[in-house]
Amino acid sequence: MAENRDYPFSFGDGDLEAERRDSAPLWISKPSRGKIRVVLQKNLPMRFALHFVEGRPQLCWGRAHCGHCADRRGKKVHYVYPAFDLTRRTPGLLDIPPHAEDSVKAARDARGFVEGMVFEVAKEGGTENGRIVVTALHEILDLQRFGDALDVVELVCRQYGIDRGLVDRTADVP
Repeated sequence: MAENRDYPFSFGDGDLEAERRDSAPLWISKPSRGKIRVVLQKNLPMRFALHFVEGRPQLCWGRAHCGHCADRRGKKVHYVYPAFDLTRRTPGLLDIPPHAEDSVKAARDARGFVEGMVFEVAKEGGTENGRIVVTALHEILDLQRFGDALDVVELVCRQYGIDRGLVDRTADVP
């Protein structure tokens, strides 16, 4: 996609796979009304926490190393899975809070895996700020038909301006 041209426009299809990877991260949005179905493409999520300081996300380094934690600022923990949105027929990243991860962990503990499992995602009470509810369905799909999973580390690093080398050096889970 990064072609050297004297003009910004072109007609026709490009390299769709490369352009999909180079585009903005694809977060799977949870509708306030209704439900969506997703298939998880990895067994383990990428987990991290963010503080919001003056409206901007700041990565939390953990209680022993984080000035925001020392200042007793609240934080939000994120569990991010690459997933395929079966409702909208598109790949993306599913970001869920710890209480929703409990359902995924329960399914992982019961079966030994969640890769390929279908989950229903909804907001409790059908409201915009409703609690996210994740329910395991008794369906396991062949992941090959959905293509390669998105690179969670690459997209999260791009979204929050984190150097990928930092994740590669310090992450405790591959």
